[in-house]
Amino acid sequence: QAPGDGFGGGSGGEGGDGAGARGVGAAPAQPRWELAVEQLEAGGLGLQTLACVRPMARLRALNASGNDMARIDDDALAACPLLEELNLEGNLLTSAEGLASAPGLRRLDLGRNRLTHIDAGIASLASLEQLSLEENRLVSLRGLSSLASLMELYVASNRLEGVKEVLHCKELPRLIILDAASNPLAADPDYRPFSLYHCRRLKVLDGSPVEAAEVARAREQFAGRLTPEVVAERAAGQASDWAAIVALDLSGCKLRELSLLRAELFPALQELNLAGNQLADLSSLGRLPKLVALNLAGNALAAGGPSTPAPPPPPRAP
Repeated sequence: QAPGDGFGGGSGGEGGDGAGARGVGAAPAQPRWELAVEQLEAGGLGLQTLACVRPMARLRALNASGNDMARIDDDALAACPLLEELNLEGNLLTSAEGLASAPGLRRLDLGRNRLTHIDAGIASLASLEQLSLEENRLVSLRGLSSLASLMELYVASNRLEGVKEVLHCKELPRLIILDAASNPLAADPDYRPFSLYHCRRLKVLDGSPVEAAEVARAREQFAGRLTPEVVAERAAGQASDWAAIVALDLSGCKLRELSLLRAELFPALQELNLAGNQLADLSSLGRLPKLVALNLAGNALAAGGPSTPAPPPPPRAP
């Protein structure tokens, strides 16, 4: 075919009177099939790019799993403004930056790739409802908090350590399914109750339904407890080394338990604001040798109950 003929277009043939070229008496040009495609199965074809989807302006669902793509073509996705479902499982991706060109995605599967973090491409998908990142190399879930529509998150078999990673899911208002099994953090005995306490809407965790009784136990275990995450948030801008913190404001944190505050962790602490919490006594407050100012206003301390630990004796005069 001559350039520009498209698929099925007639040229009138050589030696003719040119009527075909003028469109007189010629068969009408057939519409290009790519323009009608709404769903494409392109898995296991050895593809290295998504260039094949550029003409598919009506595409809504694309399966390109099991290919050889090391990057996501943002210009190709930009040509598919209606795309809602994308499966790129089992490719060679180390970045998902190109996904910013597909803001309408609702379901995304990036499992079995080489991703190490949640990058801007994923974080930009405000309409995303289901995200699969299983069997990657993720070391953190930082970046998920912007996915306000997310309901299902699958991050099993990654490299997530420390239950604090779950806190990146805490601000997801619609999250009801979380699977982080087969990560190092899942071996922590506090992992499940910690997750249930901070992700209050979960219905299924690691494939197991969430029971009302275990939610109640989780709240009993973690409600009002001073955690390293609370200290890190309130000590922002101060020394990252707790041993150097001189003043700490923990007011209004709904605290009922303070066992984290002890001399070996806060040896330099002089000023402590615990106003507006839910403390009934101070029995859990450890000995703080440098403490000189303590604010307990707005708590429900029992009259005659345990008081703050006695300060160390003053040094003897020489």
